[in-house]
Amino acid sequence: MELHFDEDLSYAEIAEQLGISRQAVHDGVSRALAQLEEYEARLGLIGRFGTQRRLVEEALRLIGEGREEDASRKLRSLLEQL
Repeated sequence: MELHFDEDLSYAEIAEQLGISRQAVHDGVSRALAQLEEYEARLGLIGRFGTQRRLVEEALRLIGEGREEDASRKLRSLLEQL
């Protein structure tokens, strides 16, 4: 996966580098992606990150409006979730 996504190599380039078939590279990347999707389904990290990001953005908005106490409550709520 690192060679494909981080190094932006094609399956054919990876296969040539590793001395395996293009299909083997495809299968390996597909299995790894499926495993990551399973982890995400169990852990929900992406959803939690989105929620945390929205709370921080809302707190910043509240600070900008001069509503520091409301922002503080939002940030405390976020801290409790961590």
